[in-house]
This record gives sequence, C-alpha cells and structure tokens, in this order.
Amino acid sequence: MRIRILWVALFSSCTCLDPVWEGYDGGDEPDAGGDAGVRDAGARDAGPDGGALDGGGDAGPLDAGAPDAGPTDGGDWDGGVFDGGPGDAGIVRAIEIVSAIYGSNCGLTMSNDMRVVALCSGETTCEYRIDIGLLGDPAPGCTKAHTVQYRCEPGGPIHTARQSAESTGKLLFLDCASPDGDAGTIRVEGATYGASCPQAPIGNAWHALAQSCNARPTCSYTVLQTVLGEPAFGCAKSFSVEWSCIGTSGTQVFNIPAEANGQTASLTCP
Repeated sequence: MRIRILWVALFSSCTCLDPVWEGYDGGDEPDAGGDAGVRDAGARDAGPDGGALDGGGDAGPLDAGAPDAGPTDGGDWDGGVFDGGPGDAGIVRAIEIVSAIYGSNCGLTMSNDMRVVALCSGETTCEYRIDIGLLGDPAPGCTKAHTVQYRCEPGGPIHTARQSAESTGKLLFLDCASPDGDAGTIRVEGATYGASCPQAPIGNAWHALAQSCNARPTCSYTVLQTVLGEPAFGCAKSFSVEWSCIGTSGTQVFNIPAEANGQTASLTCP
C-alpha cells in the first residue's frame, strides 16, 4: 500500500514533455494546412502548401507567398513564349513568304519560286541566291528580275526584296531582325560596296546599312572600308544602296562612283 501511494505521488508531480504528434504544432493546435509532423512554434500555416512554409499557400514554386500566375511569372521572354509580362519584347518576328516571282518583269504574276519559301520561311534573316539552274526558265527570251514579298509577323506590313534583271546569281536579302518602322521610314533592300568590281559579292554591305538606317526617316551613311572590309583587291570600288519607304511602293537608289571609301550616301523618305 505504501509503495503504491508513493508511486502515484511521484507520477502526479512529474513534469513531462508534450509528445510530438503528426499534424500538431508546439501549441497543441492542429495546423490548418498540416505540416506532416513539422513543429512550427505554434504558428499555423496560412494555407495548404504540401508542407512548404511560404506564408502564401500557393500551388506553384515558392515566390514569397504570391500565387504564381502561371509557368512564366517573371514577365520575361520565356523561350519565345509571350505571356504578357512587362519584360516581354513581343511576338517572335520571322519571315513569312507572301509571293516569290522569278521573272516578275516578264509579265508573270504567279509565285513560281518555292525554293525561297523552303529556305527562308521561319528565319529571322535570310540571304537567298537566285539560280536559274535550280528554278528553271519561266520566261525564255526575257532577262528576269526576281521579286519576293514577305511579312515579319501575322498581319504585319508586307516587305519587298527585289533584284533587277538579270537576277540569276545575285542575292536577295530578307530581314525580320530590324524593326518595321513607321510609315515614311527607311527599309534597306540591298547595298553593295564594290558594285563596280566583278569579284565583289552583291549585297555585301546590306547588313551594315540596315543596322544604321532602317526605321529612320533620313540617314547619312559614310562608306568606310575599315567597316565593310575589302571585297575586291586592286579594284576601285563604287557603292550602291537601294531602299524602300514604309507605306509606299517602289524603291530608291543612291550610287557613289569609285572610289567610294570615305564618301557619304544620303537616304531619305518623303
């Protein structure tokens, strides 16, 4: 009897630690979200988040409690996906061929060059060499120009790339890297340093002119061999640039006779 009373007294005066129960916190209150047994000093989770305590209870990656708006919540360019965030640059610009006519000056009106479609569609920029051996001769007896019309985004303005007759062996330049520009601004269609020299590649200055002058109402471009390179050793080189004005038809040409190095070409759109 004395042993039993002593045992009861000892048990009643014992201070024991609370057991740690799964789903309970240190305040012996069940978590609203359930921490899978993790004690959190009695603070309840604001919502169910699979045990991750971020104060927001969102279903997506931890982001300081703010619910994720979707897979792209930074507002940045996400591999070409436009999600409307403030960091987006817009829809991806790529070449879409509208028409391609080899012999456009020979009364032909239907597209007859599927090769440029295959090689350039979906690209940002494209240099396309016209080859009668691959295209065939759609208008025997007529020296043929080549005209390609294309756009850079759905519903966007139509651009024209053109080479005069005889165009075989020449390059067409299609560009969706440069901005479209507003109506009445420049779009460079082609430029060659050394057009007076047979060995100089046609269109070798196009990129430089497009970067300097596209989307501007006027442009003064100084021809510098140090920038454009030496396309034809031992040959005095002329310079030629062709451009269109957004919102108008036709092209304009500015020629500088040899030697063009150090001279300035002036491009304007009325």
